[in-house]
Amino acid sequence: MIGSQAIQQLTLKQEHAEFVRKADGRIAVLREILERLGRGEDVEVERMLGTGEEAEEKAWEEGMVPPSHSRTTGRMLTVHLQ
Repeated sequence: MIGSQAIQQLTLKQEHAEFVRKADGRIAVLREILERLGRGEDVEVERMLGTGEEAEEKAWEEGMVPPSHSRTTGRMLTVHLQ
């Protein structure tokens, strides 16, 4: 494997791991909201999701697109992680 390809593969692995970590955190927040609603608790959903806070909304938006997804073409890039 050529050096630049190896570096690119390592970068993609790191981006993927970061994406998975953030997605797990978002899923945990959503799970907590649903559990609390299911128990009949009053839940400030918008506050918990960060609605109205620009940084939080951007973080949610960024978490919706995997790093290997091409934003310009809308196609997924094929990445083989080992």
